[in-house]
Amino acid sequence: MKISVRNWISFIAIGLAGQLAWTIENMYLNVFLYRVATPDPAYIARMVAASAIVATLTTLVMGNLSDRF
Repeated sequence: MKISVRNWISFIAIGLAGQLAWTIENMYLNVFLYRVATPDPAYIARMVAASAIVATLTTLVMGNLSDRF
């Protein structure tokens, strides 16, 4: 099945928007946690690492499911 240029551009734009949203969310959440919850950078680093792991696993699982359906 051939994918049109328009579809490729849509895939890329949606993927970039998702990555941009994740990056902004992590930046602002880090600042919020540092100011409100704890100034301990280890806690914030664990939160970012957990978020990255969950995002990666979700991307792999949902990518597999979307290919099946």
